[in-house]
Amino acid sequence: MRTLRRLVATSAVLTSFLVPLAASGTAEAAATTVNAVRLNGYEAALIGDINRTRGSHGLRALVVVAGATDVARRWSWHLAGAQALSHNPSLVSNLESAGSSAWTMISENVGTASASNPGALFTAYMNSAPHRANILDPGARYVGVGVVQRGTAAWNTLDFTNAYSSTYGLTRVPADGMTLDSVAVTTTRQVAGFESRYDERAGANAVGGVSASLVRFTGPTTSDDRAYATFVRHSSTGHGDLILRDAWSLSSARSVTVRAAISDPAKRSVSVQVILGHSYGSTVSLGTMSVRGVATSATFTLPLAARAFMDTLTFRVQSGALGTAGGSAVLSVYNVTVGA
Repeated sequence: MRTLRRLVATSAVLTSFLVPLAASGTAEAAATTVNAVRLNGYEAALIGDINRTRGSHGLRALVVVAGATDVARRWSWHLAGAQALSHNPSLVSNLESAGSSAWTMISENVGTASASNPGALFTAYMNSAPHRANILDPGARYVGVGVVQRGTAAWNTLDFTNAYSSTYGLTRVPADGMTLDSVAVTTTRQVAGFESRYDERAGANAVGGVSASLVRFTGPTTSDDRAYATFVRHSSTGHGDLILRDAWSLSSARSVTVRAAISDPAKRSVSVQVILGHSYGSTVSLGTMSVRGVATSATFTLPLAARAFMDTLTFRVQSGALGTAGGSAVLSVYNVTVGA
């Protein structure tokens, strides 16, 4: 028997779980890897609180899984964009497509609180009977967690289930880079090198008449590994993005150097736009680089508008550029260095 237990998302109920709580102090949290899934500090703190509480009640710890986390993060991006709480109407089909097709129980918590205090959100969940029941459900085995920051608020989704297949693979939605995890770049250093099997900060998006593959990685094979994605043009509009998401404080930074290459049927130079931005905040185009099949480097001076907290570095290929390239291209990024 399958059981879908989650809160009723009607306007009459929304106010009972819309909980913007004031921070009572800055929580100590940092991005970390939990059960092979890289979480931002807020996500990691929530999962830590949940599993400690489950343990104190004699329940097994929940396993964070990539598929449910991708589903939860996508919905948290939706919540942050809408600035209103609601439940995912496609939750079951989303989880089924993300490794949990054999489920017999699914539940979901959504909430919002101060972006600086994950403990406040956890307390609010535990003070609400339906949310508490989901957290302490003995039938739950796996969890997906997503937290997205907009302004001073954190928007959270927790998706619980009792079935998961690891054949889903790695996470496809990088964790939001939150100010809670902000790391000041005060010396020149490489912030991405891709010299391991994968980097969960990387992802790919497509808009309009362009499609994007999942991000792939060549590492660890040589001293010059890369992250890459394939973009295909289907119409004259849209673009494809290869992104790198983290939490960088760039007040002392002066430049960004990118080493990249592109493989395309026409073997022509392709224009790639490099963009630095903050979720729901400022976005700054650093410039464009002309990329060919051989890896080349380009250095961009950071304008004053970019010397702040930023969480997403985007490498964008427009549909028109893909047309020039013969309709498709494989964009590779080898490393990114921030200069101070």
